[in-house]
Amino acid sequence: MVESQRGAKQAAVAAPQSRENDDADPKQSNGSTDTDSKEELSRDKEDEVRTPKRVMFAAVLVLVISYLTFPDSLQPVGRPTVQHVWYFGWISALSTGLGVLPLVIAPKLDTFWVGVSNAIAAGMMVAASYSLMVEGCTFDEPDDISQLSSTARTFLGAGLGLAFIVGTKNFLEQHEELHIGSLAGADFRRVLLIIFVMTLHSFSEGVGIGVSFGGENGSELGVFI
Repeated sequence: MVESQRGAKQAAVAAPQSRENDDADPKQSNGSTDTDSKEELSRDKEDEVRTPKRVMFAAVLVLVISYLTFPDSLQPVGRPTVQHVWYFGWISALSTGLGVLPLVIAPKLDTFWVGVSNAIAAGMMVAASYSLMVEGCTFDEPDDISQLSSTARTFLGAGLGLAFIVGTKNFLEQHEELHIGSLAGADFRRVLLIIFVMTLHSFSEGVGIGVSFGGENGSELGVFI
């Protein structure tokens, strides 16, 4: 009987201590959680501080390159120089960045307007492709010394571009394990395909600008393009 009373007393003494320990654990866990959140906030603040510096450096670099490579006259006198071709290509490359301005003004578009924007862009690309195909097939310059006809070269270029897109799409479909950050699967393949296509598209635009400065009327046509 005495031993049972003694055991009950020990249990009664141990119960408050266990409750105190249980109460102390949440405090410790809350403290660690608060510390982690503070560290994440500090890292986010550091990232916010770094980003403007990179942006400012890029902006200054763009301005310096634009100033140093500016030709003596925008309108070439006689045959255009390499500096003219470079500068107009540089300005065209910078102009492509203006396409993100609508997303800066309205970063969250409704799916309806996303579809409308895609339809407009697709229509413009189809019209541009048709215009380029017609121009390529009817190309006739006295400086042209190629053994292939302009029509054959036009369809050859169109075929190579189509083969590149189809080949890239098939390659990405066979490597589903590829991912970048949180992008994986179909979303990642779609983004990567767009990057590849836009890179090839930009390369073609650069070639088009350079070619437009050639020929008999290159000085006027290149500036116009």
